[in-house]
Amino acid sequence: MTAPRAYSEQAIRDLAVPPAPNTPQGVPVPGTETENRTAIYRNFRFRDGLLTTFDPAVQSTYDLFEQAAKKFTNSKCLGTRPWNAQTKTWENKYVWQTYGEVSKRYKALGAGLVEVHKQAGITAEKCGVGLWAQNRAEWQIADLAIVSQSLFTVSLYETLGPDTTEYIVNHAELASVFCSCLTSLLSSNSPPSPYAQGHHLPRPLDAGEESGYTKLEVLNAIAAQNGIKIYSMAQVEAIGVSSGRQPVPPRREDITTINYTSGTTGMPKGVVLTHGSAVAAITSARSGGTVGYNDVHISYLPSPTSTADWSI
Repeated sequence: MTAPRAYSEQAIRDLAVPPAPNTPQGVPVPGTETENRTAIYRNFRFRDGLLTTFDPAVQSTYDLFEQAAKKFTNSKCLGTRPWNAQTKTWENKYVWQTYGEVSKRYKALGAGLVEVHKQAGITAEKCGVGLWAQNRAEWQIADLAIVSQSLFTVSLYETLGPDTTEYIVNHAELASVFCSCLTSLLSSNSPPSPYAQGHHLPRPLDAGEESGYTKLEVLNAIAAQNGIKIYSMAQVEAIGVSSGRQPVPPRREDITTINYTSGTTGMPKGVVLTHGSAVAAITSARSGGTVGYNDVHISYLPSPTSTADWSI
């Protein structure tokens, strides 16, 4: 693999231009053909070296987002249709957070996450953190927060079932879990997991109730039976702000996520993806010339599918 070069905007657009008429799109890589095996084929532009990044300074998903945040600080990043408690319907409009706002939030959340880990006696510098939520802005913010401290994500979801979820939590040795539906996660942690000791919820957990009866206090009383402590995301962000902890950017070879199979044919198996592979995948997607700065994407595929959470 050759050293990455810097691509101008015009050079990126040129990648989408097809080859000349009567010339192949894919070409064989010299020396890769073996007995009973064809040669390895690559795009005609990259026979001698794979496309890994458009900018040598971008080697991780952290680098990628921060580059966008600096360039488009005040541009719309994550939009959410709020729930109207009065009409019990979703608002017919989106409320947006800018790239700058998201960057500030996830750095605080990542710092707070490490501080919470330290309080729980978790000292591993590069450990896994679970993500269990439906598609929502907080999923993306939590994902960015986790990688901002060189930690990695492991996605969990309802259809895994309690046994498979418990297996993944233990197998990946998850230090904590960000989740939007705590009931399922608590029920899947019986017997208690020796690893996931903290859960972080995106919704506010205190609406001014009498002391001892806030959602946070009630849920923590239940969670304590499983050796778990619950925090709201707002709490963790506040801890991060007061800590003064700075980001610990990941390297190209660091793990960004482990995607587990569903376990339908046996115990789930984890597929390890590095930041380098994530950046290469995003770079390849952009090389088609179909993604522009003014595009708006709707997140409807499950966020645990790796390209869904990298699309921003």
